Amino acid sequence: MNQRYLYIFLMLILLTGCEETIQLDLDQVEPKIVVEGLLTNRLGDQYVKITKTVDFYASGGAEKITNANIKLIDDLGEEYSFNQTSPGYYLPVVDFAGVVGRSYSLSVEVDGVFYQSEDQLLRVPEIDSLGYSLNDDPDQDRIDSGHLYDLLLYMKEPKETTDYYLFKFYRNDSLTFTNSNDIYLLTDEALSESISGFPGPVYYAEKDTARMDMFSVTRNGYVYFSDLTNLLFNDGGLFGPVPANPRSNMSNGALGFFQVSAVTTTQVILKKKN
Repeated sequence: MNQRYLYIFLMLILLTGCEETIQLDLDQVEPKIVVEGLLTNRLGDQYVKITKTVDFYASGGAEKITNANIKLIDDLGEEYSFNQTSPGYYLPVVDFAGVVGRSYSLSVEVDGVFYQSEDQLLRVPEIDSLGYSLNDDPDQDRIDSGHLYDLLLYMKEPKETTDYYLFKFYRNDSLTFTNSNDIYLLTDEALSESISGFPGPVYYAEKDTARMDMFSVTRNGYVYFSDLTNLLFNDGGLFGPVPANPRSNMSNGALGFFQVSAVTTTQVILKKKN
């Protein structure tokens, strides 16, 4: 028998040979605390969001944690207080900006249980400029939308260390993605020291204001966002990897991530080129 048809035949036996209904025990996993935090060297970025996972059959979204106590302290001993501004969402009592080179420790207490994390605020190189060019071979979606321009990055990237970066792109002040689940992550191992016209993944139209935010992330951050990307793009197929939670930098079994980043931003208004 042809091996291809033998394989199909065996698969059909496996898929049809058992008629017993199996009930999956989907509500046995203990709910977990999820901590999402951001600290940068830019005023207005800092926040901590705390939720709790719910079982498979629960209606509504994640439970918002409203009774958390949050403490943030840097490696020089300076403390920063947070207050809840909406259910599960906490902002600094006094706005502040992180300092490049310092380490920051986050402690979250929920019902007497502590969840902790520490990360360092690494420097990010300055962006020299953003350019743009008309794409030579746009696909039909880009033609239909009028987004015919590629965004181009110009900068110097120091090579004495291994660095990791997270990017966010805005079109006319709106956070924009090529695909809704995209996370734009890069290690400088893929970059040369002089970056001249490196194309971005988001496309623009004439007269758009294109803005790019570039965040430094630690190795832990790179691992977390890489895991998250793999999870978001897992198709759940028979031969795909088993979905797993992204590796968190929070202690005590909490999910989520405390991101500590330097950020640089620049923008350009696209004008028609002759």
